[in-house]
Amino acid sequence: KRDRDSGDKWRAGINDHRDRRQSVWRKRGQLNRELIWDINVQGTPGLWRVHDTIQAIEDDLKRPGVVMMQEIRPPKGELVTIQLAWQRLGYYTYVQEGELSKGRWDTDHAVGGVMTCVHKRLRQCLVSKAKHGVAQQITVRMGKWKLSNLYGPPRRREDLEHLVVEVMVAANNDKLLIGADWNETGDGHMARLLHQLPARPVPFEEGADDATRWEGTERIDWFVTNAQDDVSRTKILPDKLSDHKLLEVGFKDSKDQVAGVTVIDMGTKWTCPCLLYTSD
Repeated sequence: KRDRDSGDKWRAGINDHRDRRQSVWRKRGQLNRELIWDINVQGTPGLWRVHDTIQAIEDDLKRPGVVMMQEIRPPKGELVTIQLAWQRLGYYTYVQEGELSKGRWDTDHAVGGVMTCVHKRLRQCLVSKAKHGVAQQITVRMGKWKLSNLYGPPRRREDLEHLVVEVMVAANNDKLLIGADWNETGDGHMARLLHQLPARPVPFEEGADDATRWEGTERIDWFVTNAQDDVSRTKILPDKLSDHKLLEVGFKDSKDQVAGVTVIDMGTKWTCPCLLYTSD
C-alpha cells in the first residue's frame, strides 16, 4: 500500500509540474502566429536593421511569426554570423544565396539571395529552396500553408517566372502565400501569369502608399495567394529599414498549428535546423 501511495504521489507531482510548465508557456509572450513581414533589405545592413527592429519589440505578441527578406547579399563568411544572431532572437533561418560576384574590394559576395525566418515555437518544415538563373526562392510549410519567399532582379523576368510556376505546381491543394520583390506592379505580366495558375495579388489596405519604395512611384513588392478569404489586406509599415518599405500581412492558421505551439508538446518536434544554407 505504501508503494502504491508513493507512486500516486509521484504521478500527481509529475502532472502538476507539467501543468505549471504549460501554464508558464501560455502566459509568456506567444508571438502572433498569423503575422508575416516582407521586405527587400538591399544587403546585410538592412537585414541587421530588421533584426534590431524586432529585437526592440518587447511584446512578443507584436513580433512577426515569419519574416521574408530579399536581396540579403551576404559577404563571404558573414552568413553564419547572421543566422546565429537570428537564432538567439528566437528564429530558425532558411537561406538561398544568389550568384557569386566580385565586390568593390575584389571580394566574393552573393548577388540577390532570399532569407526566411520562422519563430522556433511554430511548427515548420523546409519544403524547397532553389535558384534559377538570377532568381531565388524558399518555401516553408506551416500547418496547411506553404509560405514562399521569391526574388528576381529587373529585366530577367523569365528566371523568376520559372520559379513561380514551380512553386505554384508544388503547392498542389495546399494554401499558398508568396511574398516577393517582383520588380513590376501587381497588374503587370507576372500578375497575369499568376492569374492563370491560379493565384491573385493580395490587395493593399485602403489609403496605403502608392509605392513600396521610399523614392519610388509604384508598388513593386506585393503578396500573392490562392486563398484570398484567409489573408488580410497588405499593410505598409512606417519603419524605414531599407530603400524598400516594410510590408505586413496576416493569415488564418489552422487550429492544430496553434495548439501545437501554445502548449508544450511532449512528443516529437517538427522543426528544421537553423543553419541551413547552400555553400556552393
